[in-house]
Amino acid sequence: MKGLFKSLTTAAVWLVAAGVIAATNVDGVTAGGVVIALATLAAAATGTSVIWWDESTWEDDAATQTEKQKRTGTSNPELDALMALMTDDEREAFKQKLKDRLLQSTSRLADDDGEVSLGELLADEPEQPRMRDNG
Repeated sequence: MKGLFKSLTTAAVWLVAAGVIAATNVDGVTAGGVVIALATLAAAATGTSVIWWDESTWEDDAATQTEKQKRTGTSNPELDALMALMTDDEREAFKQKLKDRLLQSTSRLADDDGEVSLGELLADEPEQPRMRDNG
């Protein structure tokens, strides 16, 4: 997407430059028209080099880092190292234990006002609806 934006911006710069050169030389080539044409070409070349030169001007480092973390799945190198040292069975057991803890903590957070907890949604057998105690 970034390359498309750069290409469109470059095309716009050069179209404007061509328009300026054509407008200044509409009455014929003069000394002033040549100077304006050369200055316009220099400005367009400079603009193009700025557009394509430095990636940091087009993207925020924090946003880029966040996107990289989303793609890699984690931003914690210690956790990455721990997961790499685990066998497949250990990894599955770890994930199951984490899931169980998450389900336990969310079921404690459920109110008695008829809301369904995450644990109820993920349970193998659906629970019967709870009756609200108005007493």
